[in-house]
Amino acid sequence: MNSTTSTNETLSIYSKMKFLIPTMIGAMLFLIPLPVGADGQWLVLIAVMADAVLAWTEPVIVELLVAVLLFSGVASLLATVAKPEWLMQSKLHPLFVVHPIWLVMRLVGAAFAVMVYFQWGPAFLLSEFTGGEVLTNLLPTLAVWTFIMGMLLPLLVDYGLMEWLGTMANKVMRPLFQLPGRASVDSVASWMGNNMVSILITIDQYENGYYSKKESAVIVTNFTITSIGFALIIASLLQLEQMFLPFYATVLVGVFVAAVICPRIPPLSWMKNEYYEPVGKQIKEEAPTDTSTFSWAWTKAVAKADGADKPTNIVKKGVYNAVDIWLGMLPIVMAIGTLA
Repeated sequence: MNSTTSTNETLSIYSKMKFLIPTMIGAMLFLIPLPVGADGQWLVLIAVMADAVLAWTEPVIVELLVAVLLFSGVASLLATVAKPEWLMQSKLHPLFVVHPIWLVMRLVGAAFAVMVYFQWGPAFLLSEFTGGEVLTNLLPTLAVWTFIMGMLLPLLVDYGLMEWLGTMANKVMRPLFQLPGRASVDSVASWMGNNMVSILITIDQYENGYYSKKESAVIVTNFTITSIGFALIIASLLQLEQMFLPFYATVLVGVFVAAVICPRIPPLSWMKNEYYEPVGKQIKEEAPTDTSTFSWAWTKAVAKADGADKPTNIVKKGVYNAVDIWLGMLPIVMAIGTLA
């Protein structure tokens, strides 16, 4: 065997392992619920991790979030107004230089966070049922979940799982839901794990040219409206724990039927299949006529894994995405959540 053949075979084995190992870890973390704890509650492992981090950071998480929201508001105001040259030439400028509407939202969110924390202002904003609920209960959960998911999401989207499952499921997802096959990952992530995971996957896939605007809207309005954890909470409130499996199966059937109908009626049917302009359309899931679907799915998945960025760069991307969500989404949730 010559050296070239040996190198190619080694690369092939390495690429296959690079696909299989991160994919299996990602599936175990995000997609497969397991009975956890003394009560045997079914949770995905990432939910267990998030709960542990929440418990560990509980003494300081609210103060940290107030500081983050205040920094987001002040830094965004200064950056958007002044646009310093050093920042505009940096990759960090999208984090701080924002549209005036989002700037206002960040400032309002920062103001509400400070008012609620120090109990300054009218009772209807500071109440435990309005601003207090958002700051002390909703934001800590969102902050922890988004940070953990931002760091671990590449296991689902960067190492071939989307390509493999997308190609395999395309003949089902496209005629039924008018979606690419890879949207099956979003739906499973929501139904078996947490709907926030599905939303972040959808954002990532849209910004990388795999979903159009219409497809993204269809996914987040039809496939992120339930999760096994939320269904467990509702079942316990209704005292239906002993009938959870038929209860949740009924929910999934309802979601399935709605997901078939909604893309075909307004307003979703009015949306255009336009792709994120800076990237353009990047998706092609159909297998060539002379290749089996499974073989094509495997080839695409291994190729995706082989071309994945270095782990250090993927970690940097994850941190950037998490910081982007903390600076951008959390102030908006604080502002709109309190007002609502």
